[in-house]
Amino acid sequence: MDAERKQWDALIGRIYETALSPGDWGELLEPMIDWCQQENQDLESMESLLQHLDRAVRSSNHMHSQEDQNHLLNDMTNRLPWPMLMLDDQLHVVKHNSAADRIMASGPLRMADGGALMLSDPTLKQQLQQVVRLQRGRDSQLLHSEQEKLVLLCMPVFRSDAPDDVSRITTVVWVFADRSVAAPSVRSLADLFGISPAEARLLHLLCKVGNLSQSAELLSVSVHTARTQLKSIMGKTGISSQVALVSRAMSHALLATPTLATHDGREERFMVLPDNRVLSWFEYGCPEGKPLLVMENQAGNLPCHEPHHEWYVSQGLRVLVVVRPGFGISTPCPDGNFVDFAEDLRYFCERLNLQKPILAGYCFGGPYALAAAARYPSLFERVGVIGSIVPWQYMQAGQLDPMHNRLLKMVDRDPRLFISLGKLALRGVNRSPEKFFSFFSRVLDDKDASLINDPAVQAITLPQLRQRWFQGARVIIDDYLRVLRPWGFELADITIPTTVWHGALDRSVQLEPARLMAQAIPGAEFYVLEDQGRYPVIECWQQFIEALAGSVSQTITQRA
Repeated sequence: MDAERKQWDALIGRIYETALSPGDWGELLEPMIDWCQQENQDLESMESLLQHLDRAVRSSNHMHSQEDQNHLLNDMTNRLPWPMLMLDDQLHVVKHNSAADRIMASGPLRMADGGALMLSDPTLKQQLQQVVRLQRGRDSQLLHSEQEKLVLLCMPVFRSDAPDDVSRITTVVWVFADRSVAAPSVRSLADLFGISPAEARLLHLLCKVGNLSQSAELLSVSVHTARTQLKSIMGKTGISSQVALVSRAMSHALLATPTLATHDGREERFMVLPDNRVLSWFEYGCPEGKPLLVMENQAGNLPCHEPHHEWYVSQGLRVLVVVRPGFGISTPCPDGNFVDFAEDLRYFCERLNLQKPILAGYCFGGPYALAAAARYPSLFERVGVIGSIVPWQYMQAGQLDPMHNRLLKMVDRDPRLFISLGKLALRGVNRSPEKFFSFFSRVLDDKDASLINDPAVQAITLPQLRQRWFQGARVIIDDYLRVLRPWGFELADITIPTTVWHGALDRSVQLEPARLMAQAIPGAEFYVLEDQGRYPVIECWQQFIEALAGSVSQTITQRA
């Protein structure tokens, strides 16, 4: 009995330690499963364990909330287009955002090596000194410089007692200059309102000049044609007047200024679906090329496409990386299934007028690609998956790696355990994805472990992961639960040409389950990558796309 009590106390202690150090959540898996598998655990003990997990989750959530608030404020100040300075009472810059870097490099405000703020307008400097020393009171102040044509919005703040530089801050200063807001670009108008390029060009000019006749003249079209296009725009947008239409378009101009930063400089495009959800995507390769729709892995960090951009161009491919619900800025859909996403892809293809695109999916992106192929076979030319997740009924044919085996046992024992542990892990995964991958690498073969821990690979994949987790890492739990449930379609309903590639060294989804999935798809071709495991897209992505697009002969060994 004493041994059981010690095991219980150790487990509860580990739960609360994980709440304080969520990056170590993986160490909680084994003792929790060991305890759950004991035959003498009754319902009361299980409920007690769940209560402790719930308290730990609430505690971790509180810390997570505080961390995210700080992150949110830092992210907001750095992404806004207006320079922001945090000053002490000696007119030294304690902190500043990235926009301030630009103005201090070439503008009327400069920062000396020691952090002192240098202003070219002596009157403005004197006024600002008075503000930071509270000689003008605690109210916000607007300071104008006629000499430099700028305005400073100065906000005195409560001083912190924290033992770091933040305790020096007395005033936050925003720097504004007189400048007009540019009209939204043609492409952004087309994406935003779902209008044709010609209609977007007309609306762009209406935003700039405001006159239909003058806009028609600049476009070298008749006023009648311009008026017809304007009516078409109004019909598509549901806006009944030209003034309201231009006002709506211009309202997006300022908001579009601080765009969502991406790791490779690519613009994250987006559209609003009929049910008002957002679906975003990235484009690479040749704009006029053969469309290829790509669904990424569970973390959203693979494949990385910027290194392949020029190769896509050489192959004549227009690669559209469709960001799944919950990733990037695509609206989360925790209760949705794979077939629901197929509906989104249908609308996506119709909206962009994509003719017979090719579908490709990796890892957790595989079921999404296969669902679309099953639901709309006439819409797509072919589908290929590489290293795909398979339905759970096929997973029983292979031996699961230790981590996934424990997770599956936890789901079988009580799904609430899996959800609670997932919530506890979210903060750790979000805060330190490097630690998560280091833990995950323990269950991989040596090659996969080497790849996932390679600093050169992480330098590419981790920035993409952070960008995809823009709305948080909760989507990982949603994806796991979606895979565990029935997929909502039959593999036998896939009638377009299908290719399944899988690594022979994959320990997470072993070869036999992948083979069984391929056999369930009529006419599917199954290829084995003899020297690859869970991450074949790092070394074999171009080879896979070449074979899928039919541009080169396949150089891989086929197994029946």
